[in-house]
Amino acid sequence: MKRKPGMSSMIALALATMLLLGTTTATAQTYNLRVSHVVAQEHPYHYGALEFERLIEERTGGRIQVTVFSDGQLGAGEREQVEALQLGAIDIVITGTAVLANWVPRLAVMDLPFIFRDYDHVDAVLDGPVGQRLLQMIEDARIGIKPLALWEQGFRHLTNSRRPIHSPADVRGLKIRVQENPIHVASFETMDASATPMSWGEVYTALQQGVIDGQENPVPVLLSHRIYEVNQHLAMTGHFYAPAIIIMNEARFRSMPEDLQQALVDVAREVSRYEREVARRMEQEQLDELVRLGMNVTTPDKRAFQETMTPVYDRFRDQLGADLIQAVIDAGQ
Repeated sequence: MKRKPGMSSMIALALATMLLLGTTTATAQTYNLRVSHVVAQEHPYHYGALEFERLIEERTGGRIQVTVFSDGQLGAGEREQVEALQLGAIDIVITGTAVLANWVPRLAVMDLPFIFRDYDHVDAVLDGPVGQRLLQMIEDARIGIKPLALWEQGFRHLTNSRRPIHSPADVRGLKIRVQENPIHVASFETMDASATPMSWGEVYTALQQGVIDGQENPVPVLLSHRIYEVNQHLAMTGHFYAPAIIIMNEARFRSMPEDLQQALVDVAREVSRYEREVARRMEQEQLDELVRLGMNVTTPDKRAFQETMTPVYDRFRDQLGADLIQAVIDAGQ
């Protein structure tokens, strides 16, 4: 005659079953992540976001599912989106490092005028020890943000509706929209321009209505956001290089298994190279298109702009640290 299992045996069996089910459930759990940016779908950010979506879903066997939101659907301004990310309303944001400098001031070293010589210099910084140092600064700031990787906006150029720009003197008196960044403001003030911080979502209308005369951005933005319709003059000044960064809500990141955390970092860094290639290829193609659309393009002598903006380095050297400034300058040499 078979003995019926005792109560203790049944409890043990139930606990074992629950533990097994719990493990299976945890292993199979799907994480749905919202990835957001403020620019149009024709911008390199969006192509990078789509490649990030493809690779992360592939590498994790679908355990991470991504939905990409473009065109400021989850917040018209970059700062607004970063703040939403900190609150957990957005999981991942692609934005400019200039915006994060509001929370991590030394990150603004990347925004110093003409600190980058060319794209080879950019790659040496973003992919090398200086880039890792900058990412670690964000981690150490404990602002609820997990930096995943450095991406790219590109070199920024100046547009306006009033006149061609050949020298810093031509900028005098123009009302120029800049990002909410003290270095950007100070740089244009050295040329006696009226530097006007403004959320990106407001810029086209402000240009259209004459509230501001111009703005400054990489070439892909000028085409994807139809800046050529409201500013006919483009000066290829390359005064700032604009790094981008893909960041994640830190609590959301830490809540995920370690293998998925590593996948997010690895894929974001892999896509960084792809996104930069897209941005640089689009720059020349889209410059040709802007000329076709009627923009008047000038190529000023950058040395005059460099000399005019030199006082910006003196003003921010103590805040940023002379050692960090020099590390950026020396990278790749």
